[in-house]
Amino acid sequence: MKIQKTATALLALLAALAAPLRALDTTILHNFSGGASDGAEPSGSLTLVGNTLYGIAGTGGTYDVGTIFKVNADGTGFAILHSFNPATEGRRPLGALVASGNTLYGLANFDAWIFKINTDGSGYATANINVGENGSSAIASLAISGNKLYGMVQGGGGNAVDGSTGHGNGNIFSINTDFTGLTNLHSFDGGGDGGIPKGTPTISGTTLYGMAFRTIYKINTNGSNFTVIHHFAGGTTDGDEAYSSLTLAGDKLYGMTRNGGADNRGTIFSVNTDGSGFTILHSFTPDTTFEGYNPESSLTLLGSTLYGTTRVGGTGTGGTVFQIKIDGSGYQVLHNFQFNTPDGILPYRVDPTPSADGLIFYGTTQGGGSGGRGTIFALPLHPAFFNGEVALGGGVYYLAFPGNGNIFGYYQYQSTPGFLYHYDLGFEYVFDLGSGGVVFYDFKSDDYFYASPTFAFPYLYDFGLGAFLYYYPDPTNPQRYNTNGVRYFYNFTTGKIISK
Repeated sequence: MKIQKTATALLALLAALAAPLRALDTTILHNFSGGASDGAEPSGSLTLVGNTLYGIAGTGGTYDVGTIFKVNADGTGFAILHSFNPATEGRRPLGALVASGNTLYGLANFDAWIFKINTDGSGYATANINVGENGSSAIASLAISGNKLYGMVQGGGGNAVDGSTGHGNGNIFSINTDFTGLTNLHSFDGGGDGGIPKGTPTISGTTLYGMAFRTIYKINTNGSNFTVIHHFAGGTTDGDEAYSSLTLAGDKLYGMTRNGGADNRGTIFSVNTDGSGFTILHSFTPDTTFEGYNPESSLTLLGSTLYGTTRVGGTGTGGTVFQIKIDGSGYQVLHNFQFNTPDGILPYRVDPTPSADGLIFYGTTQGGGSGGRGTIFALPLHPAFFNGEVALGGGVYYLAFPGNGNIFGYYQYQSTPGFLYHYDLGFEYVFDLGSGGVVFYDFKSDDYFYASPTFAFPYLYDFGLGAFLYYYPDPTNPQRYNTNGVRYFYNFTTGKIISK
């Protein structure tokens, strides 16, 4: 990015004034209490369809063996869509739902049942995939491509579907969305090719990628060319015991293991899709850093940053939400779940679910909350959605969420209240703190800089133009900018900058 000499000097000042933000706080959208009219002990990720979150609770409901629920992203409208009946279908679901249009698909753990339900609660249907040796339990989720569903079960595998010999170590299967055409794609032998899979296949074209405890594999969607691309050896330089799924970006896979690494408390890794370039990006070291450990979730990729959870550890010992760059730099705990507080605890197999704009993560915890049986939470990712404080020029700005329209929050500098404004300039975001100073924030790189209060409003920095601008704040007319002798007009309605 080309930056003028004056801008370069000021950026040095901004970096000197920068201070790290506190860990982010969650908002509890629902507290589970169990019983016939509520779920309890949710696990797995949430699925966002429009403005509604859908998920699964492992207990509670009419028969106390689990529910399917929904809740609006603002915490209103919680409802039970279905209570599992152990006499006629599966029980204790532990995975997440996958959406296709207005239909949700999932797996129930015990006896390996597959189910589907419409987002309004209608059209519930189920099928048992525990036929002979074709699976015994499923603690993961389904992947969907077209009219085909793919998944894994961690027991059984074999002769009931294709006549081969079952090994009792699990299998990869496919089934049509109308629940016909159940096909065993591969039976794990429990040795060289792995076994007891606990994750979900990741689809790329006609290839599935996944993990089976101590292996990473790939296989064609028709069941051909099963190949192990990495064996986990454990120890300080490799991971061990994979409980989750892979995240694909280009020709690289990212994932986590529950054990292995420097302290044998788990790792974050990357590997090329051909098996080359295996790299440990981070070893969890809770004994020295008080971070989480033994991760069992998968990773969520936004831009160049990976996000994940650990079920235990952290300063509150109840688990964490963290972020790390894809090159292994910038590991940071975003939230520590606290025992003996209104906060939830123990996020189990929870991959953070991002909002449509990528500014908020949603998830569940198996315990904690006011009902003691788990929570649904929202975690804001950036300072504009942060109930906390930032130091600036010798003072402290207290930021509060939420706001309205272009005002995304409020701030207070010492005793003087004001507004926190949001502008979208050149695909980057700038937060103006009024006469007290300016904060420049880049959501894509997660870099933020503080301007000195002497560099006062109304100066802004446009990351797209690579220059400092000023404007006349008349919201009824196009806004005027000037830099380097070029006059710019910015229209907030069309979102375009015009030079004259």
